[in-house]
Amino acid sequence: TVTIVGRDEERLRGAAQMLRQEGARVHDLPCDLLDRSALGGLVSRAQALAGPVEILLNNAGIQNRAPLGDF
Repeated sequence: TVTIVGRDEERLRGAAQMLRQEGARVHDLPCDLLDRSALGGLVSRAQALAGPVEILLNNAGIQNRAPLGDF
């Protein structure tokens, strides 16, 4: 079972559908990971659907673009 998360519900549903077409069992949970107050609920929902998290792959991120010396 795979649980995928994203803030764009349309893209999230599309990704889940593509995985299902390949035979995967998928739960798609919309959530904006920048909203810290939503994270606890997200973990609870994911575990209720799929059980304990065994592997976590994080592909979320924010880019700050600036010359190296400005960081």
